[in-house]
Amino acid sequence: MENHREDVIVIFAGYPEPMQGFLDRNLGMRSRIVFQVKFEDYYSQNFPAGRNA
Repeated sequence: MENHREDVIVIFAGYPEPMQGFLDRNLGMRSRIVFQVKFEDYYSQNFPAGRNA
């Protein structure tokens, strides 16, 4: 990953608390993450009627 920084994208996804634990256990990982995108929680009322899965 480090040798191909210009050509590789790695996406880590998960819920906030487990992801925090992941980053805390891997001390060198945090310095390699360029940015984070955090999404708000969503609920069924956020979707139009009739589109609930």
